[in-house]
Amino acid sequence: MRVFYHITTALCYNDDNDTWIRVKNVKHCWNEILRRPTLNKATQLKIGDTVIVQKPRTNKLSSFYDPRPYTITAINGSMITAERENHTITRNSSHFKKIHYRDQSMSPNSDRKEEEDFDELDLPTTPPRPPRPPAVPPERRYPRRNRRPPQNLRDFVPR
Repeated sequence: MRVFYHITTALCYNDDNDTWIRVKNVKHCWNEILRRPTLNKATQLKIGDTVIVQKPRTNKLSSFYDPRPYTITAINGSMITAERENHTITRNSSHFKKIHYRDQSMSPNSDRKEEEDFDELDLPTTPPRPPRPPAVPPERRYPRRNRRPPQNLRDFVPR
């Protein structure tokens, strides 16, 4: 969004004939300022990309992003609509982060296949470990201290 300032013509003093003259290039100067490129950049997200979305942090140990990925379904300027399973959200593009899978085996759909394959595998069982003998406390390095009641409580008899 561009902000256009109200442009007024400035007056300056002319030494030659002691009169105020209008500076014609003020408007030209403002146009040059407004033509400069802004720091905005276009989003690199496209429909069909896999993204993760920012979530509010509950404490300093929680992550910035929800680990379950979404797929972009619609883009309207910087407003992006993403969907996963039965959940749809619409946020600004700054709330999304594109994720790249290294190969097809890591895609979210293949995770379910891997879990099913893992359940079907017949894994070998490990033999049970023998029970450990009870721990023996080590011998004391120094002799035990002889405790005596304080002198001021010598006459006190407990009931």
